[in-house]
Amino acid sequence: MSVNGLAEASVGSAQNSTPRLRSDKRLSPKQITACRLLFEDRLTDEKISETLKISRTTLNRWKAIPMFDAELQRQRKTFANRVLNSGIALQANRVNERNQRHGLLKHIVQSRMKQADNDPELAAAGGRSGFVVRTDSKKTVRKSRCVPCKGTGDWHGNTCPHCGGSGTREVVEREAKYEPDIGLAAALSALEREQAQDLGQMGGDAEASGGRVQINIVFMADDPNNL
Repeated sequence: MSVNGLAEASVGSAQNSTPRLRSDKRLSPKQITACRLLFEDRLTDEKISETLKISRTTLNRWKAIPMFDAELQRQRKTFANRVLNSGIALQANRVNERNQRHGLLKHIVQSRMKQADNDPELAAAGGRSGFVVRTDSKKTVRKSRCVPCKGTGDWHGNTCPHCGGSGTREVVEREAKYEPDIGLAAALSALEREQAQDLGQMGGDAEASGGRVQINIVFMADDPNNL
């Protein structure tokens, strides 16, 4: 082969290895889809090639095209902007979300305070604070119960000493206990702390302590002797 022939063959080989664009210098729909699949990063290059029905060589050649890379970066930037400007990525949405959760928790507190108005025992245990819950522990005991007069007692046998009736059955007694709802108080405190931090309202001692907040629950008891 002549020198001119070798030169022409070399030029032709170089042209074949150079990434090609369409004649109108725009990416094809398949190339744009390839950018999206690469950006999503869910499939391997091999799977992307199979999906688009192209060879791995073609996909690698597309990656070397500046316009292809620019489209890939554009899609990434578009997605990042959409994420950063929606949902809880926006401060206003985060604040509103916390306000709603805080309102729901406060509703629980207020409901308990109203319940204490109709429950003297709960009120006496500090129920009007809204942070006291009643826990009933069931205790099953065997007691005689007269069917005719519905009287109960601890007598032995099947005959009621009051009316002479008979019949026994199991009686369930409930022992009321009252405990502070530390979890609810902690949840409210955490929401308030997060809100203050997000709005830049934490300062002084709160910042120095790393945002730790002491939880103090005040119980308003009708009769301290009943606590």
